[in-house]
Amino acid sequence: MTRATRRPATKSQAQADKLIAEVFDIASRTALDAQQIVSFPEFALQQAIRIIDGTKPGMTNIPAMIDAWAREDEGDRHAGGRPTSVSSRSVLIVMLMHALAHEDLTLRHMAHTLARRLNVERLEQLGLPAKTLDADVWYRRLDAAHKTLIRLIDTHPNPRYSPKDPDLPEPKDRITRHRKLTAQQRQELDKFRADVADTIAKRGERLNDLMFELVGNTVRGARPLLKSNKGDIALDATFTPILGKHSARDRSKPARSTTPEAGLYQRDGDHGVPEPTPNNGAEKSGHVVSKFGFETEVLTTTVGDGCDGPDLILGVTIHRPSETKDAARILIPRVARLGLPRGNVSVDRLYNNHLPENFHLVLLRDGYQFVFDYRGNQLGVQANYTSGMKWKKGKNDKQEWVRDRRAHEVNHFIMVEGTWYLHFMPQLLIDAVKRSRLDKKNPNWIDDDKLAELILKREKYQLKAVGGPDEDGYQLYDFPPNSGYIAVDPITAVIIDKPTARRVTIPTSVGIRWAQKYPYMSVKWHEAYNLRTTVERTNNLLKHPTLGDLANPYRRQYRGYTPTALAVAMMATSHNMDAADYYLRWAEGIDLVKNKHRQTRPKQRPHGSRIEGIERKRDNPEAA
Repeated sequence: MTRATRRPATKSQAQADKLIAEVFDIASRTALDAQQIVSFPEFALQQAIRIIDGTKPGMTNIPAMIDAWAREDEGDRHAGGRPTSVSSRSVLIVMLMHALAHEDLTLRHMAHTLARRLNVERLEQLGLPAKTLDADVWYRRLDAAHKTLIRLIDTHPNPRYSPKDPDLPEPKDRITRHRKLTAQQRQELDKFRADVADTIAKRGERLNDLMFELVGNTVRGARPLLKSNKGDIALDATFTPILGKHSARDRSKPARSTTPEAGLYQRDGDHGVPEPTPNNGAEKSGHVVSKFGFETEVLTTTVGDGCDGPDLILGVTIHRPSETKDAARILIPRVARLGLPRGNVSVDRLYNNHLPENFHLVLLRDGYQFVFDYRGNQLGVQANYTSGMKWKKGKNDKQEWVRDRRAHEVNHFIMVEGTWYLHFMPQLLIDAVKRSRLDKKNPNWIDDDKLAELILKREKYQLKAVGGPDEDGYQLYDFPPNSGYIAVDPITAVIIDKPTARRVTIPTSVGIRWAQKYPYMSVKWHEAYNLRTTVERTNNLLKHPTLGDLANPYRRQYRGYTPTALAVAMMATSHNMDAADYYLRWAEGIDLVKNKHRQTRPKQRPHGSRIEGIERKRDNPEAA
């Protein structure tokens, strides 16, 4: 892109034109720039306008939402100054249309598009001045509009300096995103953000709403493709790198990045590296290589048996690596507003180890149930419950656990790997999964076939849930048929009477951190848990170089948490449009294989010249 520069010119325009003619066979710089223009995809532009403006019934008008925030912040004050030439609506459309076209989300590239790739009619559609401007002019206007938008939703603000302030610091002492902060500036910034904590919390909710509505408008627009959706979803996080290096948590030391709110990402889950050593953008601690950036939480639909439709992203949010405790609180209630069916949430082991108020209760309140895995030390009996008992005030006003006279009988239950069973289920069945994870040389180890057999036998002792939890958080269960088992006391090994009760109500608060919908390692559990691969596949597509390229920070080189979060939401929105388009092409029977002839063509080699049994050389010699 042709733009002004501070370095002095070494050649005149005439000299440059002469060299251009000799090198490129093109008459002048103007002619060369004209030939380098590539028209912008019309589909991306029109769809960006449609999504931002929410033109389809049920969609959200995002500019109206942002204008309401601006009026709320202004109060009785007038905005002042002359009207801006680039509105928040315009900058959002410009960002989104570049995301839909799988192009860079940098201000410099977007300014180039406005200057060289759009005609007057298209500029008017974007709400921009219908005239030809230099790329530098567009850059300054986009930058100002982008900062105005970010100011409404910035969760990590910096102080603003007024030129009229008599105590205005020198430029080198001001806290900005353009330079790394000293130790003193970091401490001043922490104090400033503590003073405006309420404003930050309000802006955080706005940012989450904006990210959700961007993605949500694509889901609302694709509702005809989700008619068979059963409400099953999957949640997972993926690393999102940014430029810079990890800054020490110790505020007495200077920052090493212009985005100190980001952190270290380590695949093994150990993120507490106090003093990392610089290594070209990565940090080494022993044998572990850590990367600097954020994590993006991605919530997607999952298409299982009996479903037909695309895998769409329902919501995204970003946070420091490993700090996932607020992901469900941010995403689940907003996704519930889409009006889709509510089924199971498939997650990995990280999420079910959160506190119930951060994960389990959030899902239950919005009608979702969960399917997850366990660590080795979480297997076996996880909780106990006794029916027919109650708490009663006894001597010295102490609460005592006594028999409830209204109860017909007392029964005991155990939760084994997320499912309630009668307490006398044999120990052989209780320890089935534990034994399957032993070393194969251990005499107690069992293979997958034996495990499946024992899991199937557990059904004779399993309580069956009736409906869902009531408004007080109690779940009704049916007892298993008495004819299916023999009741043996697990301590004395003496045959005991079978329960005569047919139903029991158990509070969901008992064992809530371990409870899940399907019996662990059963056929239904495998079917539901395996749907988690959908979100992993989506994360890979977001990182693909020709699609979202989420793993490339140079495609979105804004500094700070909020601009990164907004760019990630744009990429998620673009993914949904790609997924809907891909699904419809597949449904029409359009061939989506890149080179079908190459994949199906038989090898043209005489059978007699082949040598059987030769091992194919590996791509990585060190893996041999």
